Amino acid sequence: MKWLVNSPIILLLWAHSNVAVHAAPMTMRDVTHYALEHNPALHAAEAASNASRYRHRAAKGQRLPRLDLSYVVRRSNNPLDVFADKLNTRQLTSADFDPLQLNNPDISEIHNTRLNLSLPIYTGGRLGAQIRQAGEVASAHKYRYLRQRDFIIFQTQAAYHALGAAIRATTITRDALTAAKKHAKTTRKLVRDGRIVLSDKLTAEVYQASMRGIHQQALTQRQLAESHLRRVMGLPPQDPLQIPTWSKPDASINIETRDKVTQRALTKRQDLSAMQALIRASEAGLRVEQAAYKPRVDLIASNDWFASNPALSNRSWRVMGAVQLNLFAGGSHNNNIAAAHHEATNRQLQLKNLELDILDEVQQAYERLNSAILRYQIAIANVTKANKTVGLVNERYGQGRTLLIDLLQAERTLLETRNEALASALTIKTQWAALHLASGNIADPPVR
Repeated sequence: MKWLVNSPIILLLWAHSNVAVHAAPMTMRDVTHYALEHNPALHAAEAASNASRYRHRAAKGQRLPRLDLSYVVRRSNNPLDVFADKLNTRQLTSADFDPLQLNNPDISEIHNTRLNLSLPIYTGGRLGAQIRQAGEVASAHKYRYLRQRDFIIFQTQAAYHALGAAIRATTITRDALTAAKKHAKTTRKLVRDGRIVLSDKLTAEVYQASMRGIHQQALTQRQLAESHLRRVMGLPPQDPLQIPTWSKPDASINIETRDKVTQRALTKRQDLSAMQALIRASEAGLRVEQAAYKPRVDLIASNDWFASNPALSNRSWRVMGAVQLNLFAGGSHNNNIAAAHHEATNRQLQLKNLELDILDEVQQAYERLNSAILRYQIAIANVTKANKTVGLVNERYGQGRTLLIDLLQAERTLLETRNEALASALTIKTQWAALHLASGNIADPPVR
């Protein structure tokens, strides 16, 4: 069986099957999941959320005891240091009290190992406020991440629909170009037969060139739409990307009332929750600054090992309570409190402004969606009529009962109505997603 595994034919078939699977059309769900896994902006928001979460944990840790270990080596001929070193190492003798010896000591070397334990007993509410502040900031970053996630979903859906529409547009313009080529060919034959004047042939060729330019624009737009979808997804240029054939929107979408959509937006929007969390963080920050006027009480315990050389040691310990109260700080406390007040006011005003922005987003998406549905219904009816018109005018032109310019005008009208139907269909799909983004449930609606 080894020859079978190493067979070039088998390997070729295996590679082809892998490419075929990877190159299969990606549904909207597929591209959305890919974007959520690979979009760098979303990863950046997630990293910021994780960082603030760990800062909250760090703030909580300030309530716990702190244990520090230090080791100091000191050489000195300072009289006080030398005397203290002999005292700490319990080597002090009566001869060391001689004034001459005290004033002119020899150089002393000391090795000091200290284990220090400190515990905050009372901070005037500062620690609790700092923990609450860090927790609310962490919540704000979490909500910002979720809002960024919603926005990436919307961007992906909009780019996905735009690419589908761009692909469909190339088909529409290709049909128009094919019809233009047919008319140009027909006029060349009619000119040779002497049935029409040369100007009709030139008009048909100009029209064909115009359709070729329009088709090229559609091809360029398709490339740009695909590039944008890749950018939103985080998909490398070398990876294949295919999407299913464009599907018509449901023109009978059941849209909730504007009031219901607005109410949901004001309760579910993650960026609104983020701003509310930042307001609570500002209130906690104000309490942090106000705590500067209150005393701080700490419990401190330490254990020291002193030695004039590393081989000797003398142990001593101490336990004490420390009370600290700042009496003057150059006005910094008052200024910090005033700044915290203004910061809280700033965020309150930002919240009001955000609520107005949300109302405006809902209003615009709602109106654009309704307008697009009406436009689409009109455009679909016009496409049917334009198709029928082209057939009738084409028949009359073949019978010599109408001018070429009438036929080309009918063809251009058909192209315009098809493009209008496509544009309004794309607007329906995009604004459907925009409305759900504005109302805060972009991840919930069914794929359309």
